[in-house]
Amino acid sequence: MPAFYILFIILVFLLCSCDSSPYFSKNIGCKSCHNIVLDIHHDFSCSKCHKGNEDSEKINLAHKGLISNPSHPAFMMRYCGNCHKNEVVTAKNSAHFTLKNEISMTWQAFFPEDTNVKDIDTLPFSENPDTEKEVLSEVLRKRCLLCHPYYKGEDYSGTKRGAGCASCHLQNRLLEPNNHRFDNKVSDKHCISCHYGNFIGSDYYGRFEKDFEDDYRDIINGKLAPRDYGVEWHALNPDIHKKAGLSCADCHTGGPCGHKNGMETTITCIECHLTGKQVVESDAKLMDESRKGHRVQDINKVSCAACHAVWSFNDYGRNITHSLFPDYYTWIYLMVQGSSEIERYLKSYPDDIQPLMSDKLNGLYSSGLWFMGFYERRWHPVKIGKDNYSSDINKISVLRPLFDMRITYYNRELKKSFVLKPKRDIWSSYSPHTIGKPDFNRVIEIESMLD
Repeated sequence: MPAFYILFIILVFLLCSCDSSPYFSKNIGCKSCHNIVLDIHHDFSCSKCHKGNEDSEKINLAHKGLISNPSHPAFMMRYCGNCHKNEVVTAKNSAHFTLKNEISMTWQAFFPEDTNVKDIDTLPFSENPDTEKEVLSEVLRKRCLLCHPYYKGEDYSGTKRGAGCASCHLQNRLLEPNNHRFDNKVSDKHCISCHYGNFIGSDYYGRFEKDFEDDYRDIINGKLAPRDYGVEWHALNPDIHKKAGLSCADCHTGGPCGHKNGMETTITCIECHLTGKQVVESDAKLMDESRKGHRVQDINKVSCAACHAVWSFNDYGRNITHSLFPDYYTWIYLMVQGSSEIERYLKSYPDDIQPLMSDKLNGLYSSGLWFMGFYERRWHPVKIGKDNYSSDINKISVLRPLFDMRITYYNRELKKSFVLKPKRDIWSSYSPHTIGKPDFNRVIEIESMLD
């Protein structure tokens, strides 16, 4: 064979080898490999936010120094803050980022004498909990705080989201992996990606989360129904404002991070539905100032939801149990846990592998799974009263048994076991987003409680 043909074959072989290499790209630039759709305001070089090297033909060099998630709270000031400094500063100090309300209230329920733990910055961390406080902190960090902007959400179509700024402003990456369009206005689907389950937000849509047992699963055309939020729900009566077409942002005008005025703002009921001396006589639909609950002196004594909430969340006997080496066959009846991490183990039965669960704040993994179950779940009757958690202690509000719970933890390595129960009242005030016509029996009860 002539030398020319031999050289030609060698050259073709070398070229084919390069093309098939995972470290080689025929074209230059991120978009030559990543088929993404940008919005008009962010249609610029990918490396401006993600860094890396767009001029390299080799993938390993192009990805060197890559920031995969520049909107994450650890990076958002450096990258999102280049153009949106005021918004990022406001967001980082907002209750949605610090979770100060959820953490301080829970901590005070179990340790009322400890006022040092108020938000995520003061929440203790331990890879191997050795005290009651470390155990409660692990429950919060691994099982409860699934909606913090540090976390990208559970692996379900309705809950998967970005982190940091992208939590609210980026489309659902699980449903639209190529969509890189940032939304200026936060839509309800962004809100519900965090405000799902039996918490405020899902009730606005009339959703009451079903229990975890297999008996509650829906069958559609011979197959289990999809679970967009990890757990299915009972379809109840939505809030009257939802029926009228109002979105979350119509009342929560400042956005969750208060981008308009630096504060997380909400339009109160009174701002739309005048009461007391503010009543306009020509508008017959407005409230009667002579009726108890609508009088000027009653505004700070009773919440509107106390009469007008159609239903509320009443989850009794919440049990949260830790297991280093679970007997998966024991838990298979409760496979649906609202946790994609736990569900993966329950589906695969990996008896020879010690399970790991992630800390939703720092992303670190440690041994064991936190299972959850309830004694019973009810949406009626609606309980009213005064609780000792709220800043408005003397205000008549809807109550829910938020802290009717028991936490069980056993550390085999340290040979320590813990059973934690709240030391304060299990009932906490709640503002159900299930507004409708007032309940006659509750109206009578509330009128008797007022002067």
